[in-house]
Amino acid sequence: MITKIKEINSQGLTTLAGGLGLALASSAQAAIVYTDINDIVSTINDNYFFDFDNDLTDDFKITHSSSGGYAYATMSGISAGAQIKTDGNGVTAFNAGDVIGAGSTANFYDSLGWSYDGTPYNNFPGAGDKFVGVEFEIAGDVKYGWLGLNLSLDVGTLTIYDFAYEDSGSSIAAGDKVSVPEPSSMALMATGALAIAALRRRKRKQLLN
Repeated sequence: MITKIKEINSQGLTTLAGGLGLALASSAQAAIVYTDINDIVSTINDNYFFDFDNDLTDDFKITHSSSGGYAYATMSGISAGAQIKTDGNGVTAFNAGDVIGAGSTANFYDSLGWSYDGTPYNNFPGAGDKFVGVEFEIAGDVKYGWLGLNLSLDVGTLTIYDFAYEDSGSSIAAGDKVSVPEPSSMALMATGALAIAALRRRKRKQLLN
C-alpha cells in the first residue's frame, strides 16, 4: 500500500567567514516523516492499516463498512499509545495548518462519520479534504501526526491520501510535510549569509587593489 516514505530534515550548513567558523544549522531535533501513498478509494466493507513509523507494526486502523441502512467509517489506534484526536462529536476534522499536539482530547477509537439512509452524522461526511490528528509512541516517546482523508456525504466513499508525523515529539500542523527551521536557526542562517556576502566584497576589493 505504501509507495514511498521519506524523512525530510532541514540540512545543516557550515562555512568560514574571515577566519571565523559560523555553524549554521537548523534544529537537528526537528524532522517530519512524511509517507505518500497511492490514494485509497474505499467503497464500503474494507479495513486499512497504517504503519506511521515504518517499523513493520501497524499503528492505526480504519474500518469502512455498512449494515442495514447504515454506513460508517471508524478509526482506531492499534499500537502502543496510539490514539486519535476527538472532540465529543467523533474524530476531529482538522483543517490544513491546524496544530496537532498535546492540548487536545484523544481516544484510542472513534467515528470518522456515519449515515443512516443517507443522512450524515459526525464531522467528516461531506466536509471535503480534512485531516485526522493522531498520537502514538516510539520507544515510549509520544509523537504527533496527521492523516489526510475525504468522506462522502452519504459515507459511501472514503478517500485516504497520505500521512506524516513529527519525529522530535513536537506538535505538527495538519498537512505539513517539510520541517521548518526554528527562529534561532533561521537567524543564524541569515547572519551567516551576511558574513559570506561581506567576505566576497572584501575579496573583490583585494583583487581591484
